[in-house]
Amino acid sequence: MEQRMAVLKLNECKDIVAFHKMPSEDRKYPKNWNTKAVLDRHLIVIDEAYELFRVGPGSEAKEIQEARACANAIAQKGRALGIHLVIATQRPDKDAVDSQTKANMAGRLCFKMADIPSSTTILGSKRAADLPKIQGRAIWRCGLDEIEIQAPNLGVEEAKSILAPFYSNTQTAQATPDSKPEVAEVPVKLPGSSPEQKNAMAIDE
Repeated sequence: MEQRMAVLKLNECKDIVAFHKMPSEDRKYPKNWNTKAVLDRHLIVIDEAYELFRVGPGSEAKEIQEARACANAIAQKGRALGIHLVIATQRPDKDAVDSQTKANMAGRLCFKMADIPSSTTILGSKRAADLPKIQGRAIWRCGLDEIEIQAPNLGVEEAKSILAPFYSNTQTAQATPDSKPEVAEVPVKLPGSSPEQKNAMAIDE
């Protein structure tokens, strides 16, 4: 993140969008910059966030604080630098995601919740508790706007079929570290609606 900030500062760009609009011949880089590096976008996904952020048996308070600090930094600064954060949890608990991190997340996706307190923890409103019992129905909140949406469904067998080439390439790469397997392009079809989930996701847009 620091390297990206240095590049944007050198080129007087407020974010990565402004940098990409610059002609390539006009772009400036720090002296220690890797010329082969590309300032593309990155997506960081933290699944089961409660397991990462909670303090409990087997966890070290120092490690928890470091994890919270990293997530806070990415949520606060990453968007302008092209580094986006997705945090998912099945536990609508106030400790599942750090409050500072949550405050910097632009979007929140919440499936049906069992009660109003759980919905309020994620969305700040009771709308997720009032959702009809339709598989994949959820509330998308961005800023102050809340929209009821229908999520698509990807079954287990479909997922296995789509990801099979990637599993194969991963195993090959692990067996021969020097090899460079080609990644197959697999079309993804998402029919129907998703199974009902009691989880929530925060997205940094």
